[in-house]
Amino acid sequence: ATLLLTGTEIDATAGSAQSTRVEGTFEIFCDEGEYEVSVGTQLTCTYADDNGDTPAYIEITAIDGSDYELSVSVP
Repeated sequence: ATLLLTGTEIDATAGSAQSTRVEGTFEIFCDEGEYEVSVGTQLTCTYADDNGDTPAYIEITAIDGSDYELSVSVP
């Protein structure tokens, strides 16, 4: 299954997925536009915290209709 997501949608989902593991405030920014994703799709976005910007690696882990799950790893 594939799903069409906007960068803004991915930002919001990634932000809530990461919030349990990170103290303080942070935001994740993906490029604008649309992404056609399927399970296993990997995206590189930007993670902004108090120390500046670092890469955030996002992987789509599940798709169920229009719902999806992802994992976020920040090196």
